[in-house]
Amino acid sequence: MVTVSRKCGCPLKLGAKPVLGGEGWMVNLICGTHNHALAKSFTGHPYVGRLIEDEKIIIGDMIKSMIKPKNILLTLKEHNANNCTTMKQVYNHRLKAEDVVRDIFWTHPDAVKLSNACRLAFLIDSAYKTNIYKLPLLDIVGVTSTGMTFSAAFAYLKGERIDNVVWALERFRGIFMRRDLHMYLLPSVSFQIISGTLCETKFVSFLNWNG
Repeated sequence: MVTVSRKCGCPLKLGAKPVLGGEGWMVNLICGTHNHALAKSFTGHPYVGRLIEDEKIIIGDMIKSMIKPKNILLTLKEHNANNCTTMKQVYNHRLKAEDVVRDIFWTHPDAVKLSNACRLAFLIDSAYKTNIYKLPLLDIVGVTSTGMTFSAAFAYLKGERIDNVVWALERFRGIFMRRDLHMYLLPSVSFQIISGTLCETKFVSFLNWNG
């Protein structure tokens, strides 16, 4: 196994292989040349700044108390003067913590009735971070038999990743009375094409939690 420095193109290279018997590693210096000065601080280093179990417990308790991330980070620094954790690592852990809402799906009872009555085609679009919450807003629009449109459902998503969108579509599927319908996704096509196909959806408010 050979490891190299990250991002800066430093030529430093180390080779490592397991010691016979499985007890430890043997490390060889392949190239000891650096193209940068020695770091004065390890702040920002992903390994040195990792959270230990006690710190994860502290962050979890402070999240439940609605403490802001900047105050959480200050508390970690006060407990350990050598702590190299960054704000980004605090945010990342907060997103992974239990009981944190990740996605929200909602619809109106009248929209549920319309969706069941007019289920031939649905238009799905995502407005990226144009709201005060800075989250992607998934908008599902239905079409009546007279060509009129109506809002079928909405969802705030943590990100525009496949698992987030699939979760929202599964919630949307749950509003239909029939369970034997099939869904076909036709990206980047006009409504005239969609309305000319058999596009029934197999797929009220839901929360998607981390944990």
